[in-house]
Order: sequence, then C-alpha cells, then structure tokens
Amino acid sequence: MNTKKFRSIRVKLVFLLFLSASIALTIVLIKTFAFTYVNERQDGLQSLSKFTSIIGENLIASVEFEDEGTALSTLNSLKFSSDIEAAYIYTNPEDVFASYQSSESDAIFENEVIPYLYKNNNIKDAFEVSELGILAVNTPLISDGDYLGSLIIISNLNSFKKAIFDQVFTLLIASALSLIIIVILAFKLERIFTLPIFELKKAMDQVSKDDRYSVHTNFKSNDEFKSLFDGFNYMLSAIREKSEQMQIANKKVETSLLESKSLNEKLSGLSKDLSRYLSPQVYESIFLGKSKANISSSRKKLTVFFSDIKGFTELTDTLETESLTEVLNSYLNAMSKIALKHGGTIDKFIGDAILIFFGDPYSKGEQEDAIACTSMAIEMRREMIRLRKMWSGKGFVRPLQIRAGITTGYCTVGNFGSNERMDYTIIGNQVNLASRLESSAEVNEIQISYSTYVLIKDVIKCIEKGELSVKGFGYPIKTFQVDDFIGEIESKHEFVKENDGFFIDLDTEKISSEEKKEQIRYTLKEALSLIDEKNEDSNL
Repeated sequence: MNTKKFRSIRVKLVFLLFLSASIALTIVLIKTFAFTYVNERQDGLQSLSKFTSIIGENLIASVEFEDEGTALSTLNSLKFSSDIEAAYIYTNPEDVFASYQSSESDAIFENEVIPYLYKNNNIKDAFEVSELGILAVNTPLISDGDYLGSLIIISNLNSFKKAIFDQVFTLLIASALSLIIIVILAFKLERIFTLPIFELKKAMDQVSKDDRYSVHTNFKSNDEFKSLFDGFNYMLSAIREKSEQMQIANKKVETSLLESKSLNEKLSGLSKDLSRYLSPQVYESIFLGKSKANISSSRKKLTVFFSDIKGFTELTDTLETESLTEVLNSYLNAMSKIALKHGGTIDKFIGDAILIFFGDPYSKGEQEDAIACTSMAIEMRREMIRLRKMWSGKGFVRPLQIRAGITTGYCTVGNFGSNERMDYTIIGNQVNLASRLESSAEVNEIQISYSTYVLIKDVIKCIEKGELSVKGFGYPIKTFQVDDFIGEIESKHEFVKENDGFFIDLDTEKISSEEKKEQIRYTLKEALSLIDEKNEDSNL
C-alpha cells in the first residue's frame, strides 16, 4: 500500500464518518420538524377553539334577541387580533346574521369556506379547514337546547408559521453546530484510528526492505494499539531469531544436499555397474521393490533356450587372447540385445554358451513366451550372417556357426546360494534337455522339443527330425527343426549349411547375373568332382 492509497483511505474514512453523521442528523431534523409542526398546529387549533367558544357564549343573547348591533360590535372587537381574518354568524346556511372581515381579507372566506362547511355537514360542529390553508373553527350557538346558529372564526397561519420558523431556525443553528462538532470529531477519530495504522504500514514497508528484520516501532500509546505494536515488535523479534536459525539450517541442508548428491552419483554409478551383472528384468524387479534379494524359489512353466558356438574350443587355440576376446564380446553383445528385445531373461554366459529363459519374472502366457523365445533364436541365426561378414573383414577366415536348443516345461526358478552370495537362475531337467537339444543339433540349426512345437506350430514352420534319448527322461524326446516364420519361407533368399569339412552360405538376392550363376555352378561341380575323386582313392 503506497502513501497515496493510504491517504485516499483516510479521506474516505472522514467522508464516511461525516456522511453517517449527516444522515443521522437529517433524520433527527425531519422527525423534530414533523413533531413540531403537528404540535404547533394542534396547539393553534385548540387555542382558536377555546377563543371561539368564549366569543360564542357572549353572542348567544345577541342572536337570541336578534340584537345585530351588539353582535356586530362583538365581532368587530376581533380586529385587535392580527391572527383573525374573518368571523361570521350564520342563522341558516344562506343567512349571515353578522360578520367581520379584516381589511386584508376579501370574500374568499365567505364564498369558499361556508359552502365547504355545509357540503361536509360541519356547520353545527366544531371544525378546521386544512385543505384551504387556514384554520377555521365553528362553534354552534345553542340556548336551552335550541340551535340558534353558528359562529365561524377564521384564523390565518401567521402565528403558526412564526412558531414553525422559530423552531426550524433553532434546529438549523443546532444542526450547523452539530455538523461542525461532527467534522472535528471525524478528523479526531481518523487520527486516532488511522495514524497507528499508518505507522504500522511504515514499519511493514521497512520490514520488506530489511531482510534482517531489525525494524523496531516506537509508537506511543496507552490503548489497544500499544498492545498491537508490542505484538508486532515481538513478532519481528521472533521472525529475526527464526530467520537466523533458518539460515544456519539452510547451510546445513545445502551441505547435506551436496553430500547426498555426491553419494547419489556414486550410488547411481554403482547401481549402473551392478545392473550389468543382472538381467534387466531381475534388476528392475529388485530395485522397484517387487521382489526381495533373499533365498527363495518357485515352480513355473518356462521356455528355456541354450546355444553355443560350434568349434569355439578349437578356435581358442588358433587366436590370440585379444582377438578371441573381441570375437566373443561382439557375439555376446549382439545376442544379448536380441534376447532383451524379445523379453528374454538372460540367466548366464558360460564361455561361448548362453542360457536364456522366458516366463519369469514377467510372462505373457506360455504360448507367447514360447513364440518369443523361438523368434529370438531365428533372429540370432540371421544376426550370425552379419557377424560372420564383419569378422571376415577383420581377417578371421574360419566362419563361426551357432546351434541352439529350446524346450518348454516346469522349472524351479529363484535365488540360489548363500546369504552373502546368491544367483538368480533356473534348475531342473528342462535345462538339461535344452542343453542336450543344442549339443545334438547341426550347425545353424535350432532344435526344439515337442512341448515347444505344439505352442509355436501355427506361427513358425518346423520340420520333424526324430527322437532323442536324454538322461533323466524315461521316454524318447520327439524333436523338431525350426525352419522359419510361416509366410516368410517363400521369400527366403538365404541358404546356409555346414558340416564337418563342409560349409556353404548362399544369398540368392546377390546372384542376379547369369555370369555369377554360372560361376557358382562351376564351383559346385568342382566340389563334387573333388568328393568323387576322394571316394575313388578310398576304394583303391
């Protein structure tokens, strides 16, 4: 609130006090005037009635004996009263026995008042005529019960007006004095109420400019405002003390926040590093509080995937450690991305072997899990084509081939180990079966069990391969070889085959010219001739 606005409030306060007092005084004046008017009018009428009654008693004998001279003399004596305008003695409605009119009066009274009286049947009763702006009183003249006539005396309003004027003048003088007193009191009240507020406002402005809250008010007063200012000073003192405490606390909080930020950054980095040792699903489940890191397990129906690189052990003897590490890491990195893309939980890496399962900790249903797992295996097989080309460009002549095994069944999954060191993994004969399916598969082949086949057969084409005896199972396992997605087989342009001493990787999209086709035919014929020669040498 600025000074101009504050002054405006002061002016409004004075104006409201003055207006309120003026309205109250006006109401008092109106009521007083009305009361005075009624009283004066009533007093005048009563006085005139008494006067008329006295004159009427003196005229009864004159009217009764028809002494017109005495009656006229009595009426003429009224001229000494300045308020009497006229007087009439009527013995009947049309016969004036005697009359008196002042020099300033005319026949208006006779022509207007008398017909009015007779018209309203007031000729025999005392009356007043306010409609004509006069006071008129009628006194019947009665002797021994006989009506002789009526005395009508008409008075002007001079005395009445003078009395009213005197009263009004007195009231106006009193009102003027009252208004002056009201104005003085209004300004006095304004100072009493607004000056402390103005001082308090100045103190508040100083507080807004002084963030140390060192302002102190010294308003001198012995009323309630003193308590207000004392409370204001006490509040500022308390705020100043709290502010100092808050500044100290803020510094401590800032220091704690910096330490917490540094600690959080360390924990974030540590958490990120730890997450690389766990499958993303398991890591997320633990850090979101959905599962606890304690020894526990459960039985679930999972789809298990197991794969490795054929001939990797022999490869380790021919490559330097650095080159071997590069090949293995690029392979595992590519396979891990594909596994996570399809929602697989990576259990572990065992050298070049990978164990992945679907259905825990999140599952879309056993059929969807089986389809996702097989789709992942197909994409991994395709990814190997790209990897082989990359490795070939880096000088690795011998191509690497993978094989995979997939089965679906109940496994025990959970945390295994000790309270100090545990591992989230799966156990059971289905894991052994997946490993056995992988080891019995040919290169670039994905071999699955019948339990997986029945779940994916409507989406992925599979070729029945035969039965496989597995340790731990009391019956042969019916196996199938995964071909490709139904609908994509006709558009297939890649042909990859490998066996001991044999490998072929054919991409028909790149063989467009007849010259290239002829070169491939010639190469295949040379390979067949070499095989035939080898057979002939063996027969000899």
